[in-house]
Amino acid sequence: MEQETKTCPYCAETILKAAIKCKFCASDLTTPLIKEEKGALWLDHNVTLQKGLLGVQGKLDITSNEIIFTPQNLLGKLEEKILIPLKDIRSIKKEKMLFVVNNLLVFKMNSGIEYKFAVLQNRDEIILKIQKIKEMNTASNNM
Repeated sequence: MEQETKTCPYCAETILKAAIKCKFCASDLTTPLIKEEKGALWLDHNVTLQKGLLGVQGKLDITSNEIIFTPQNLLGKLEEKILIPLKDIRSIKKEKMLFVVNNLLVFKMNSGIEYKFAVLQNRDEIILKIQKIKEMNTASNNM
């Protein structure tokens, strides 16, 4: 008996319809890919932007063109959103926070600026999603 299949919304590979995780790109298929109202591909991931020894908590949204960090308004201090164009990211790497906890996600920009986010869950999944989106953008620009 032939099993029903579907296309992975992240990597476009054919997978079983009942799959909850893609066997090709390891994406979690149980969370919605798109929330139309924000136009983002992956939303509301809790992170902390590292600023020296201090951190700013917020949400990380990934669109087809940029990463958006929206800080939470804590104690009346208003931080501005940070827009990180995907095309300007030179590298993405993992680091340890305070040389102990292996949970930092670091975006190094073409300009030399680094953005460091502490991520408690799904750091590898975030990296994979960003790399896939960058690859899709590069492929569509070369057409």
